[in-house]
Amino acid sequence: MNIDFLLDNALAYALNHGADQCEFFVSQGETRRLVRGEKEIKDVGIAVNLGFSVRLLKNGSLGFSYGSVMSKEALCKAVDSALLSCGFLEPDPYFSLTPPGEVYVDLAPVEPEEISQSREQEFTSFMEAEALKHRDIAKVDKATLSSVRGATILKNSLGLDLQYASGYY
Repeated sequence: MNIDFLLDNALAYALNHGADQCEFFVSQGETRRLVRGEKEIKDVGIAVNLGFSVRLLKNGSLGFSYGSVMSKEALCKAVDSALLSCGFLEPDPYFSLTPPGEVYVDLAPVEPEEISQSREQEFTSFMEAEALKHRDIAKVDKATLSSVRGATILKNSLGLDLQYASGYY
């Protein structure tokens, strides 16, 4: 799935269906978790999350909607809902979305080094063993290692296109 392509199409859809300006905010991430307890692997899990919101202006009124499925249909449905919500708010002649060209800090993506599952198991085993060396610890219920990767996108019809990726263990 090419998110930039989907967003470009959704921005065009919004403008073609009555929006004067449109903006999408996207947050996506993946968390991997390895849990070790009583000297064996207890759980390995992966959780994926994705969410987006759309803000738009139509005749000076602000509309808003959101969703959690990144597809052409879901984005268009969110635009339709945001356009509908414009009819319930008073126009504000001073409101505008953020234009491009402003000075934004260039944040380089921070990606955690990819390590194998066997290395993750070694690390949780080490954590468990080190904890058990302490004289006040008789048992380790669990040692958990999580890796988190995420990305944030802010893109609008005025040409603003900001993206940031990060990750950590």
